[in-house]
Amino acid sequence: MSLSEEQIMQQLMSTFKDEAEEHLEVINKQLLELEKNPSGETQELLQEVFREAHSLKGAARAVEATAVETCAHSIESMFAAAKRGELSLGPAEFDLLYEGLDFMTTALSAAVEGTPAPDQIGLQRRLSSVLAKCATDQNSARVPAPEAKQAPIEPKPSQGPGPETTPAPKKGGSAEETVRVSTRKLDALMTHVEELLVSKIRTEQRVAELKSLRNSLQEWQKTWQKKRSAYDKLRREPREDNREIITFLGENQENLKYFWSHTNSLLQEFSKDSMRMSLITEELQEDIRRARMLPVASVFESFKRTVRDLARQQGKQVNLVICGTETELDKKLIEGIKDPLMHIIRNSVDHGIETPEIRVAAGKPAAGTIQLSASQQGNGIKIEVEDDGAGIDCEKIRAKAQAKGMISAQEARSLSDDDARLMIFQSGFSTATKVTSVSGRGVGLDVVKTNIEKLNGLVTVTASPGGGTRISLSLPLTLSTSRVLLIEVSGETFAVPTTSVERIVRANAEDIFTVGDKNVIQIEGRSISLVGVSDVLELPAKLKKGGSSKLPVIVLGAAEKRVAFVVDSLVGEMEIVIKSLGKMLSRVRNVSGATVLGSGQVVMILNVADMIKSARGVSYRSAASDRTATEAGTKKSVAVLVVDDSITTRIMEKNILESAGYRVTMAQDGVEALETLKQQHFDLIVSDVDMPRMNGFELTTRVKESDELQELPVVLVTSLDSAADKAQGLECGADAYIVKHSFDQRDLLDTIKQLV
Repeated sequence: MSLSEEQIMQQLMSTFKDEAEEHLEVINKQLLELEKNPSGETQELLQEVFREAHSLKGAARAVEATAVETCAHSIESMFAAAKRGELSLGPAEFDLLYEGLDFMTTALSAAVEGTPAPDQIGLQRRLSSVLAKCATDQNSARVPAPEAKQAPIEPKPSQGPGPETTPAPKKGGSAEETVRVSTRKLDALMTHVEELLVSKIRTEQRVAELKSLRNSLQEWQKTWQKKRSAYDKLRREPREDNREIITFLGENQENLKYFWSHTNSLLQEFSKDSMRMSLITEELQEDIRRARMLPVASVFESFKRTVRDLARQQGKQVNLVICGTETELDKKLIEGIKDPLMHIIRNSVDHGIETPEIRVAAGKPAAGTIQLSASQQGNGIKIEVEDDGAGIDCEKIRAKAQAKGMISAQEARSLSDDDARLMIFQSGFSTATKVTSVSGRGVGLDVVKTNIEKLNGLVTVTASPGGGTRISLSLPLTLSTSRVLLIEVSGETFAVPTTSVERIVRANAEDIFTVGDKNVIQIEGRSISLVGVSDVLELPAKLKKGGSSKLPVIVLGAAEKRVAFVVDSLVGEMEIVIKSLGKMLSRVRNVSGATVLGSGQVVMILNVADMIKSARGVSYRSAASDRTATEAGTKKSVAVLVVDDSITTRIMEKNILESAGYRVTMAQDGVEALETLKQQHFDLIVSDVDMPRMNGFELTTRVKESDELQELPVVLVTSLDSAADKAQGLECGADAYIVKHSFDQRDLLDTIKQLV
């Protein structure tokens, strides 16, 4: 179907918008560089900026964006005059050029939306005045032709109204083929992949259920083997009244063989298909995720102009240093962090950096520095804004918060410095003495905290009076999927993002004590508030009978707050697809979203920041009053090496053993374990089997074949529960074999006690 003239123009305007924004961004960047180094090598910069203005003018002419074309033509003429040495670019000229860029940005939006262009008479008059002053003849305001070898070729009218969309490749480099794709199409693809991921999770659940069915058949076979002698006796001495039951038992025996054989075969094929589906899904998900990733430079570079304009407005000298611009982030996150970073940087210029006179008097350079950096850390990204300004005066914050009625005098006296610094993120709080266009309304940093939490991120602040301020934003790389720790509380399953889980411990009664009316737990010499998740979520506490004498505790962090939460049990770690709760439930306290497990069970994803807020005034009251502490005895001298590729399992086993008094070192696979064994002495190894690079069977074999290590006990803890796997483990020389699905920490501790 052919497109109408209106549809063609819409597509053309969309292409023009993208191209024009790129030209404006480059011009803005080069102007900042020219202004920063006015005495440096400027000819190359002037030529590049001239070329960008010329291309922008040609593209605007092609789509009849007259306002953009006229302004671009005048700016192009100014750059041409500067190239010839007829125009000296000073502060007034730079201000005028920046005003021209701002006008073209506004005019561009008007052209795309089909609204009237803004008035440009005053701007055009000032641009013409500057050009008239440097004119050497009556044609001075006309665009001079650059050198022939570098002259851009304007499209001829006969070629049709098509803007240039592919820039010429730079010298010395090869042009990479690219294609523009609508983000809506990528979003749609990502949605399909998320549904495919849900199917993958459900398939894995079906495999687990099929494995459980196979195990039940195996137990049935074992029971039948025990009763078979009675069946054989009946068959040898049949009576008339039991012939039917003998026939039925014989048929059952054949049916059992059939079902066992076919279930085992089906499980093997289903497992292969599930693994293949997992690999394809993960690769597809990663490819689309990479297609949506953009370098943070697309956001960071725009802040140079913001800092420049704001510093000039306030009579300050500020240098913005940008690091890690190649770090990539999902497009949605890129869009989401722009406003928070804008508020932080404006706050740094306004509140942080002092005037040159104050800085010199304090022994600092007259020009302040703001460093904006980004770096990838594991499955997340950290963005930091650090300045060398006045820092944060906690006493001033306490006084201001008390004056505004946000806290009482008693609360102000007891407020720690860490809590005082976090007050700057409270709605309505501001230390500004007067309201300006930049500050004083108390909405800036509150927006930062709110927006970053919507992105499942964390905000932390470190500062000292006169020593500058650093604000750190920790964000996931994507918003569509997440790794979570599944916990069970009051018979319900909940998910906690692993990025917020700092530690998992098994607490003894002796680790818990009371400070005032609250319970706290001692972890690595630091006292942390202890709260029951059931108390925070207002769920009935589950009475636990028997079992372990330890309390499963997860330490969660948000901003500079740390709280230890007691849970009933830890279910495991997995990747999930995050589902929105919809507009009606967009702000349910303590909940950030939901997910569906492979079993079809809907699980709520806990909002860690809300959980920590809700923990105030709540304490874990039962505090293991009926639990007994484990006697450490002489175990402190026993060293255990824990080997597992799952960090959750490693930490869980480490805490179980450390709580029992053993010294624990961790390794993530067999290769790392062997390297660790060369450097340290150990009394026992606890290892998983299914690991990359070197599995548990190979590790056990290498240990038992070594003259120095052959007497070292090895305990295999694995989910591989078939008789063949157990036999292989023992053949390799393992001293014990514990299956994870029936795992009980007492079995592990009893086994270790017997071996050491």
